[in-house]
Amino acid sequence: MRFRNLLATMVPAIVLSVAASAGFAQTSQGILSGVARDSTGAALPNAKVTITNEETKEIRNAVTRGDGAYRVDAISPGRYTLLFEEQGFDSRKATGVNVSPSVVTSYDAVLSIGKVNDVVEVKAVSNAINLENGQLTGIISTNDLRELPLFSLNPIELATTLPGIQVITQPGSGAGAQGQVFSANGARPRANNFLIDGQEINDVAIAGQGFQPDIPGAYSTVAVLSNSASAEFGRAGGAVTNVVTARGSNAYHGSAFERYTGSGLNALTATQRQSKAALAALGQIPQKTRFDRHTYGFTAGGPIIKDKLFAFGASQWQRFFGRALVGRQELLDANGVAQLKLIAAQTGTIQASQANLFAGYFSNYGYLSTFANTTGATPYNSYSVVSPGCPAGTCTVTTALFQRPAEPQQNTDTQFNVRVDYTPREKDTVSVRYIHDRGFLTPDFGNNGSLPGFDSQQGGYSELAQVAETHIFGPRLLNEFRVSETRLNFLFKFTAQTLANPLATASPTISLAGNTIPNLGPNQNFPQGRGEDLYQLQDTIGLRLGRQSIRAGFDFGRQIEQEFVSQNALGTLSYSASGSYGSSIGEFINNYLGTSGTATKTFGPTRVDPHDWRSAGFIQDDIKLTSELTLNTGIRYDYLTNSANGVPYPAINPASVLTDPINAVYKIATPGMDFSPRLGFAFNPHEGIFHDGKTVFHAGFGVYYDSGFSNLVVNDAQSSPNAVAASLQSTAKDGLANSSTLLATITPVLSPLSSVQSVVNNMTYPYTYQYNFGIERELPFDLKLTTNYVGSRGVKLFVNRQYNYFTPTNGTG
Repeated sequence: MRFRNLLATMVPAIVLSVAASAGFAQTSQGILSGVARDSTGAALPNAKVTITNEETKEIRNAVTRGDGAYRVDAISPGRYTLLFEEQGFDSRKATGVNVSPSVVTSYDAVLSIGKVNDVVEVKAVSNAINLENGQLTGIISTNDLRELPLFSLNPIELATTLPGIQVITQPGSGAGAQGQVFSANGARPRANNFLIDGQEINDVAIAGQGFQPDIPGAYSTVAVLSNSASAEFGRAGGAVTNVVTARGSNAYHGSAFERYTGSGLNALTATQRQSKAALAALGQIPQKTRFDRHTYGFTAGGPIIKDKLFAFGASQWQRFFGRALVGRQELLDANGVAQLKLIAAQTGTIQASQANLFAGYFSNYGYLSTFANTTGATPYNSYSVVSPGCPAGTCTVTTALFQRPAEPQQNTDTQFNVRVDYTPREKDTVSVRYIHDRGFLTPDFGNNGSLPGFDSQQGGYSELAQVAETHIFGPRLLNEFRVSETRLNFLFKFTAQTLANPLATASPTISLAGNTIPNLGPNQNFPQGRGEDLYQLQDTIGLRLGRQSIRAGFDFGRQIEQEFVSQNALGTLSYSASGSYGSSIGEFINNYLGTSGTATKTFGPTRVDPHDWRSAGFIQDDIKLTSELTLNTGIRYDYLTNSANGVPYPAINPASVLTDPINAVYKIATPGMDFSPRLGFAFNPHEGIFHDGKTVFHAGFGVYYDSGFSNLVVNDAQSSPNAVAASLQSTAKDGLANSSTLLATITPVLSPLSSVQSVVNNMTYPYTYQYNFGIERELPFDLKLTTNYVGSRGVKLFVNRQYNYFTPTNGTG
């Protein structure tokens, strides 16, 4: 294991909470364990334990060991009835034991001397403490999802109600707007890992949630691991969040819902108030953006074959009806347009040709009859343009602040999921699940200018499919198997109307200095986005050997990715405001760039397709040393290839960076020793002041490697030597002439003086030491007190380095 260039960060926390806490495993099934004792506290060996699902009648059986302990792996999440039977003792039936997914649920039973056919029935407490390990996990239950408000409709939002989880909203937090962004115990948000039923749903490019689970009723539980996970889980120096889909039962159940959010109660914005009179004068009503957003759907589930075959489905539609009002922009007013039309009338001159081109970028000034001039008769600004056709050789081009009318906008999303569970026999359970989501926003004024003819949109689709099977070979051996496919796609691109505009797809971007007129032409950040196909094969064996409960398995993944890279591929003409022709508009009209004006263009890939391996193996051994003390040991190995190897020049060699040519090829070595040890314990004393068994002392430690994200390969693809940027410039008074033809003369020449932003060839993924020590205590009234000291020490290795290359001259440089 490599532990170099340590950047240590201690994150101590003392947490007092009544939140649920239990041990996490990658499985989305549950684990039930505990100890059976008599009324004196002595262990009851060979007691029979019958575990019955109250909703599906699924039955599991166990027998306590010599120390009274029992453990049952791979239990479907839900409410259970536990029946403990031992010769010479009253039977004890506990109802309402809630077995949560991905964690160990603890339940201890106390049997009194009596007849076996006498049954003492009790209601299980909801504040059970974790008696099995030192892992810190919060559980968001079905009841939480049903009763607590979810403004985003994403159940992961409730993770922020758990101890140690903090909402992160500041720019640069690491996950952008990818779903619910939070920090776990001070770790960066990009260190979080998100799952649905154990299947990865991370945004391959910038981390966070690539798929948003937006139907709260479609999910039964959310498990959030914040510290010291078992070896069954990895790829997260922060938190791991596993959202578990709801399943059918023997009772038919469902819901129908509709949520409305609209503009009726919204106040006018400051811009809308200022524009109110001008908009009204043009008869453009409404005077504030009006919209209605409806979100409606249903859930339904129940038996197909009682006690055997169950189905559950949910669907949700979001529809937005309304208009979007964008900000005001400086544009030529009627007088300014009239001045340029005088120039355009000089047929056969370069100035006329450029004036007509200028008009084309503004859709021939159609905005004059549809946009509202909010500055009235007084010009916002005026600019000199020296050109033939102007009175006395000089035109005064005036501008105003124009308000584009509220445009019809669509913002739709359709999401549904279907799950079928089948229990053909007590030893086998099979589940099949499919989730689909498709949404888009058009036009998207947040990512482009508001000039008609250049509008953009955003959207994409998600598909998640999974087949899972659990087979019980015997009381000591079982196997859990999952195969999954994750398809995520999200793209920022032009609308169909924009693609029909030749200036949007084949013309350069025009930048005019000395004013606030928006850039003309296409926004070359589009298209931009990513797609991902991730195929996962996961298998875990659960084995009990005496006091040992062993879980071992692998996670084999193949990731096929598509990254659309924004480049200045069409080129940009930047016109200076200084020169002989009065202004940057004047330089454009006369086909000069102006003093310090530039013509730039980038030659580089606009799409990169990395193919990566994401695999791991692990073994976890929970050893019941005594009925009161459990020791947790484990180790994990991750094999993650690096997406930056998907470009021709992936990395630089820091050992020879000053002597290598700029186009030296270095691949990134795949890490070969990313081993992650895990260690923990849980001690539940039954003597002295702790004789009631309602207190547990626990601790955990582990090393956790993060996954990579392909935003790094995008940075590589946009930088030399993968992308070659070239520019033309002259410091003459009017700069370069024939500006409209300059971009065609630029050829890509890789310069040794270019700046390179790249990763290093011995890059490894960041890793974190996580550890905790804590005490849990059951309290009356279904409360629980948890006090934890939580620490993490993070290391971030060799991410991005920027170098300026040079060629030595006369032995110096």
